[in-house]
Amino acid sequence: MDIEKEAEPCIFWKLGRGNISFWWDNWTSLGPLATLVQATRTSKNTKVKEFIHEGNWKYDNLLACLPASVANSVVKVEINEKNVDFPYWLPENNGTFTCKSAWQTMRRKRGGTLTCIAAQHTRRKHCPIYSVIAKLLDRKKWSSLCVTPVYSDCDLLGNMVEHMCSKFPNLQLPQLWIDKCQYVEKLQLSIHSQAVRWSKPDRGWVKLNVDGCSKGNPGLAGGGGIIRDHHGNMMKAFAEFYGPCSNNLAEAKALLHGVKLCSNSGFLKVHVESDSMFTVNMINKRMLPSWQIKHIIEQIWEVTSTGDFKFTHTFREGNTVADQLANLGVNSQNCAIFNEVVLLPTKVRASMKLDQDGLPNF
Repeated sequence: MDIEKEAEPCIFWKLGRGNISFWWDNWTSLGPLATLVQATRTSKNTKVKEFIHEGNWKYDNLLACLPASVANSVVKVEINEKNVDFPYWLPENNGTFTCKSAWQTMRRKRGGTLTCIAAQHTRRKHCPIYSVIAKLLDRKKWSSLCVTPVYSDCDLLGNMVEHMCSKFPNLQLPQLWIDKCQYVEKLQLSIHSQAVRWSKPDRGWVKLNVDGCSKGNPGLAGGGGIIRDHHGNMMKAFAEFYGPCSNNLAEAKALLHGVKLCSNSGFLKVHVESDSMFTVNMINKRMLPSWQIKHIIEQIWEVTSTGDFKFTHTFREGNTVADQLANLGVNSQNCAIFNEVVLLPTKVRASMKLDQDGLPNF
């Protein structure tokens, strides 16, 4: 099976010393540069390092073989000559190649079988009884169903069961299973509300609340954060504009700026709160960092290694001040450090007062 053409777009190279193909490897997020230029004046075997000198791009050389718009995108790529060029597998969030993701990516199309259509359709609805289907059916009968075409409009599992019964009259399905399917279909989400309060840090500690936002994800993004003492008084705050990027990248950038601000200000016992559980779990090493923000997570680890930093998740309602500062960064498209409360916008000061008085947000 020739999969080279299908696999190449799934590989992204994180640039290091530049020993990769300038034209054919995807290292700019634009895809292979050879596909963007009809005729080139350099060899197709040209390496990226030939356009780098002492850690900087040779911009004139880039303009000689690339359109200006492409050259301007290339010079934004970070150079790190201390590291080797590293490939990331895009179908996996952490960039690690797996046979499972490769197979799913390389399949040209799904088959029209029960497992590929109806079963996958119900699994997308997170139906809790999908996992018991194979257990309830005889192995031979289940295998025969897996290669038998069915319609793809079985919106609910109960309908799928009825369809199976009509199409396979000799199939003896347990009545309890059908009853269970119909019961599950009638289940309703139980909605609960709770009061969420920002809590002050312990004496001797400061609390850093951080948030990042992206208008469009990806889109124009910003970050913000605030450092407060055990009385709830502001020590420092910041708002930043990041330009176009994803929400996760904005969250990571804001966290990095916040911990650097704490470290540079001499705060070494810091409780960090973020409403991004995804980012908090990566920092706490409960999951592998996403390859897009791995370098930022590593910087956060390095900065916090010299102090006592603990990272926890909070609900958005407990992170209101940081959220407002992040939006301030996007809307102002500027970067600011606040050393005095009076310099903060009125809305942010009002939210701070609510937090300080222990009043909840819903």
